[in-house]
Amino acid sequence: MKKLIYIIIALFLFSCSSSHKIHINNDDSAMINFDVTNKKSLIDTLNEWGAIQNNDSIIDIDLLKNELEKNPNIKNVVISSPLNNVYKGNFFVKSINNLFMDGEKEIPKELQLFSLSKNDGNKTLTMRISLENYLYLKDTIPMLKEESIDMLGPDANQDITREEYLDMMSFSLGEEGPKDLISSNIKLEISVDGSILSTNGGIIENNKAIFNIPLLDIILLQKEIIYSITYK
Repeated sequence: MKKLIYIIIALFLFSCSSSHKIHINNDDSAMINFDVTNKKSLIDTLNEWGAIQNNDSIIDIDLLKNELEKNPNIKNVVISSPLNNVYKGNFFVKSINNLFMDGEKEIPKELQLFSLSKNDGNKTLTMRISLENYLYLKDTIPMLKEESIDMLGPDANQDITREEYLDMMSFSLGEEGPKDLISSNIKLEISVDGSILSTNGGIIENNKAIFNIPLLDIILLQKEIIYSITYK
């Protein structure tokens, strides 16, 4: 399960554009769909570093599928990689509240990335991304402490400005690195069995909550990122 969380984090941190769709059922189960694309410049740079060989994919989709299937909360996993920089997939999760739970140890409620609360017949799904989230995961997952990952992570870059970080990425990832980061967003679309009443940080279109989250905001985490939807 630790490998699973690490892989999911990698999909977020190293993706240049990604679209994620979550449909939440009445019983709080959910269907997750994701579509991730890495820029060609990132593939080329990682090849130069020797991090991947012969233009292979950054993510081993067989490993990702196997790790997902080990989680008793997840089933019906389908993953494909039509190109070496594109990953598509979907899976069913028994409870959206347990989506990012460590199978060996529960993440404290205040540190959960996703949490679901209920009040007067309404439900509120809160998505919280913070330095505390990351530090907890880093303490749980030794891989996140590896120098090649740690140097790019938020806690290692709390004392530098956005401009300084982009300069560092220009040196590490080449001239296209900063432009790729600035233009990269994570699109999250959430639909429900019912009606979406309100959203914090997103917009509502055709009873879907849509969030466009700048990737650089997640990487730097200079302030806590909180999004939510309320529905019934």
